[in-house]
Amino acid sequence: MPSEDLVESWDRTRGHLARAWVELSSGTDLTHYQEFLDHNELGLAMEALANAGNSARTPAAFWEALADAADEMQLSEAAGEYRQRASTS
Repeated sequence: MPSEDLVESWDRTRGHLARAWVELSSGTDLTHYQEFLDHNELGLAMEALANAGNSARTPAAFWEALADAADEMQLSEAAGEYRQRASTS
């Protein structure tokens, strides 16, 4: 059974991913994103959102939310990449 701290981290990550999701334009295919969330594959869900964001015009808030999710998962390289994308959006 996962620790309470880990479950809380997952919840925070899901919140960051949800913030990014709302920034995507309607009509974006997010089938894989939802499947990854359903299986608690949060890193893959983040990547699915990033891929969707690459093929759509996304505001800085989208990339900032993904950077926050990456930070929560201690993925500093991805967080840096997303923050860079936010600064150029």
